[in-house]
Parts: sequence; C-alpha cells; structure tokens
Amino acid sequence: MSASTTNVVIGAASGMGAAVAARLAGRGPLLLADLRPDALGPPAPMIEATPLARQGSADEVAAVAACLCSADASFVSGCDVLVDGGYVGATTALGA
Repeated sequence: MSASTTNVVIGAASGMGAAVAARLAGRGPLLLADLRPDALGPPAPMIEATPLARQGSADEVAAVAACLCSADASFVSGCDVLVDGGYVGATTALGA
C-alpha cells in the first residue's frame, strides 16, 4: 500500500469496520476490517465442532492482522475476518 494508505484492524467489534469504511469511503485509500479471533480460548464443544479441531493461537491471529496491514490486502475494506479454524462456516453449513 502507498504511504498515504491508512490501515486499521479492529479486534472483536463485529460490524464496526464496515460501518466506518462506508462512512469514510471516498476519502482516499483506507482499509478497515473487523478481526474476530473467535477461536482463542473457546469451550471444549466449540473446539470439537471446529474443522481444524484445535484452539487457535495469538500468533495466528497476529499473522492475519499483519497480512491485513500489508499491500497484500490492498482491496480489502469493511469486512469481518473470522479467525476461527472454520467454526462459523462449518456450523452454518450444518444449520447449527
């Protein structure tokens, strides 16, 4: 991203990134994403229902945040980024 780009990663504030991104649209390059580390310290039933079948680590969440703040995420804005080992996708697909 260029030097004039502002990168903001908001933790555990679902929907806030999209709202701020919409409000600030057109004011120049801006990346806003809600980073949701939902699989850090989950209860045992959640771990069992997670496709990766393990708890996530703080380092894994930090790696996602670093990617979102890099040039690799230059077209990402106003979204939720779930870092949950596939839990939400799996439980949604199963209708849980």
